[in-house]
Amino acid sequence: MAHKYVLDTHALVWHLEGNPRLGPQARKVIDDPLSSLVLPVIALAEAAYIVERGRTAIPSVPDLLRSVSADLRISIHPMTWEVFQENLNATVLPV
Repeated sequence: MAHKYVLDTHALVWHLEGNPRLGPQARKVIDDPLSSLVLPVIALAEAAYIVERGRTAIPSVPDLLRSVSADLRISIHPMTWEVFQENLNATVLPV
């Protein structure tokens, strides 16, 4: 069974742009095809904000959304109390 990990904004953006600031442990997890990746919708919104302001190598918000949608290991979750409790045992990736 795949292990579940929570992506934060920086891990997502740095992974998608190939940024060397993404730590080796986080890179290994994100590159693992068996990893289950939980993306809080607020992290996606923050990533879109960063892209809109030109603070990343990701060319546009549609490019960001296409990349996220294309990765079937990523599931986007609202940040509700129930979702938080459900994912308490997930590992938050260190960046």
